[in-house]
Amino acid sequence: MPRQEISQPDFTAHKFPQMVVHCPSCKKPAGVMCVRPSEHQATQPHAARGKLADELFIEIYGPDASIDLTPQGYVIDPTGYAKRLAREAKECEQEGAEARS
Repeated sequence: MPRQEISQPDFTAHKFPQMVVHCPSCKKPAGVMCVRPSEHQATQPHAARGKLADELFIEIYGPDASIDLTPQGYVIDPTGYAKRLAREAKECEQEGAEARS
């Protein structure tokens, strides 16, 4: 039997990247927006869905990657999170040096 290819989820395909996974809170499948207990559509995905999506994203792309919203839509930057941390550390260092002056 031929091996079935598993497609990689597209974190850039939906209005919210978290929608790439099912929601453990309201049980909506991947690609379908979350609903409130009243069954009205939610304005944001549930936090549990975000946590699940974060775990999957890190598993696939690694801890240094990020998803960035651009005017053209979401893009994945393989080193975006690491670059942001380095930039913030440098800014904090500069602020500390200015405060000591």
